[in-house]
Amino acid sequence: MEVFVARQPILTVEDDVYAYELLYRNSEENRFVPMDENKATSDVLMNSFVTIGLERLSNHKPCFINFTEDLLLEKIPAYFAPEELVVEILEDVSFSFEMIQVCRELKSKGYTIALDDFIDPERASIFELLHYVDIIKVDIRMVTEENRRKIMALAGNYNIRLLAEKVETREEHERCLQEGFELFQGFYYSRPDIVKGVDIPFFTSTYVQMLMELSTADEDIDMERITKILEQDPALTYKLLRLINTSRRESKIPVESIKQAVMLLGTESLKKWLYVLSVDQTIPAKSAHTRLIVKTSLVRAKMCE
Repeated sequence: MEVFVARQPILTVEDDVYAYELLYRNSEENRFVPMDENKATSDVLMNSFVTIGLERLSNHKPCFINFTEDLLLEKIPAYFAPEELVVEILEDVSFSFEMIQVCRELKSKGYTIALDDFIDPERASIFELLHYVDIIKVDIRMVTEENRRKIMALAGNYNIRLLAEKVETREEHERCLQEGFELFQGFYYSRPDIVKGVDIPFFTSTYVQMLMELSTADEDIDMERITKILEQDPALTYKLLRLINTSRRESKIPVESIKQAVMLLGTESLKKWLYVLSVDQTIPAKSAHTRLIVKTSLVRAKMCE
């Protein structure tokens, strides 16, 4: 099946591409269709890092991706390379103690953290969070003049870069330059463009078997059994290996076998990988053509093995 991701460039003062924001799309129609935010983010992560690949999507420029509160508390960003991911915190995320702890951990691991659609500089608990924020994205069409001045003062006090979003005219661009914005995004520079790829869904039965195996006590988990279950599903195996190698870019030795991947991950990490993979893909392959392709792939793989 075809998958889609929209990307919109984020530019520097010199008009160089600093990064891309990756946006959810479910067709070639270039607009966001309202849906569950957890699923939208998971779709973007899987389609970008696994199915399409960042070498094609962004030429390995950093990618801004919106994260929901649920996915942040699950520490999902930590499974991707910090140099390729900017963790964009949505405006409706609560700045709880647990959330601040997550941001502190991400910051200590080298991740760049951005606040999205920042228009209220006096929101409760914001000052504690600002210690770990690198970029504030300001919706220049929504923020009031008073709050705009306060945000610029906050950014100066905390040494945070300002990103002007929703810039649509040259006059708005010039004003943002004069006010000290360092990064820019909006229709004035470029509309989002869609990149598509082809994905193969994995089987619900494989996912359920994996969960059953991993639901027992750690000392009772059979890694050999888990490896054999994974071998039955080439799509899940491919996604898992792609994800692991994406998160281990600092290692020069790629993970090439299922058993090696399972042993390196361990049970807790494997559970979280399955969570990320399954948010949008735990559906059976209904097409007879798809089932035939999977069966043929398994037979050929076993013969090659």
